[in-house]
Amino acid sequence: MLRAGSAALTPVSRLPAGFPDPRQYVFDSTKVYTRHGGGKNITEYFAVDGDLRCEITSFSGVRAICRGPMPGRTENVVSLNISELAWGYSDTALGPEYADPLPHLDQGRAVSSRDPSGWCMALYGGGVACSDDGGHGFVITSTESWSFP
Repeated sequence: MLRAGSAALTPVSRLPAGFPDPRQYVFDSTKVYTRHGGGKNITEYFAVDGDLRCEITSFSGVRAICRGPMPGRTENVVSLNISELAWGYSDTALGPEYADPLPHLDQGRAVSSRDPSGWCMALYGGGVACSDDGGHGFVITSTESWSFP
């Protein structure tokens, strides 16, 4: 990943075919996405094009949650404990205490869970892709939603 103000690339490993190339995205240092923090849990909340509201949290692992249209799913919420690849569907994610307006993550930008292995990217054309070190993650666009490994 490109860090804002830097040309250095972080190595990309274990990303599956079809996953957006992280080298085409930069971390957004222009907005504040943190709405809740704790001693061990730091959460970044954001909205992306495609009517998706998301959060990424670092704790003893990395967790990403998005709410909005999920192609191929009847639920409109997906949560993924990326470190354990544990899926869940719950409308309590992004509860009322984190109501609008969420900061908008512009296309081509990324946020980090502040754990070096977790990040989400606002995709060109709308949608979101989140991953840890490349071993686990998901992609949501207007036409598809999928996860890996």
